Amino acid sequence: MKINSLRRLALHAVLAALAFAPQVQAQQAAWPDKPIKLVVPYPPGGLTDTLARAVADPLGKALGQVVIIDNKPGAGTLLGAQAVARSPADGYTLLMATSTTLGVSPALYRNNMIDPVRDFTPVSLVASVPFFLVVSADSGWNSVQDVVDAARKASEPLQYGSAGNGSPHHLAMEMMQKASGAKFDHIPYKGSQLAIPDLLSGRFKLMVTDLTPALGHIRAGKLKVLATTAPKRSGMMPDAPTFAEAGLPGVEAVAWQGIVAPAGTPKAVVDRLAAEIARIVTSDTLKARCAAMGCDAQTPTSPAEFADMVKNDLARWTKVVNDSGAKVN
Repeated sequence: MKINSLRRLALHAVLAALAFAPQVQAQQAAWPDKPIKLVVPYPPGGLTDTLARAVADPLGKALGQVVIIDNKPGAGTLLGAQAVARSPADGYTLLMATSTTLGVSPALYRNNMIDPVRDFTPVSLVASVPFFLVVSADSGWNSVQDVVDAARKASEPLQYGSAGNGSPHHLAMEMMQKASGAKFDHIPYKGSQLAIPDLLSGRFKLMVTDLTPALGHIRAGKLKVLATTAPKRSGMMPDAPTFAEAGLPGVEAVAWQGIVAPAGTPKAVVDRLAAEIARIVTSDTLKARCAAMGCDAQTPTSPAEFADMVKNDLARWTKVVNDSGAKVN
């Protein structure tokens, strides 16, 4: 009896130790205890990459770990997104997502690689990029209505350039075409910075672009800004009316950047990241960096608010893409 009692006591002690071990390990391995990787689905040097680096440094300092930028461009940003979606949901791999990544590309690519809603846990919105309708200074157009009137009178559709087939810039012009009933002909480029020289040379006379590649030419008087595709006027170009103010409601396209994690990432990790990113986004330092890059630092969003925005944005861009007929194999 005594031997059996001792065996039972020993067994209970072992079971108690096993039950307690995970708690001890969790306390010893509090997140984060190693570097964090922030995947940027664009090449180095662009706006999203620069913004990610502006967030990564202060985020790393706040968390006590280095945040490493990992550029994985390709397939309309879906290559990098897929890599993150397949990563462990442990808070050590994050994605610098954009409206293209979780809104436009999933609707645009026939062979989709991700499910924007199912595969990710949104953490926090970081910034937004307003777009602007710009025309050559010698076009003779001073308003959106001038462009629409010219397109309606032209014997052939007016040509416009864009940052690429299915880009938000392209789709904004598709919205303008649908809202106005005027006809336009699309010339896609691989980025706005490659399209603008042809705009200046006269190959075409208008395009929708983000501000950064056009700003120098606007200040030099070579390009004119006629409107913004943002839902309200931008502080970067306060004299540019919205399309609604210009008489074409419904023409709205704003690119956003935000940080998401793989689906299933622990809530405590997501909440910690969201809190730290909120402090960074509201700092004067990031606001100044955003202004210099042609973007607006966003009012912090909760993970739940960001998740709702992703769902709504996906539905909206899917409709715009389907209406435009744009597809990529």
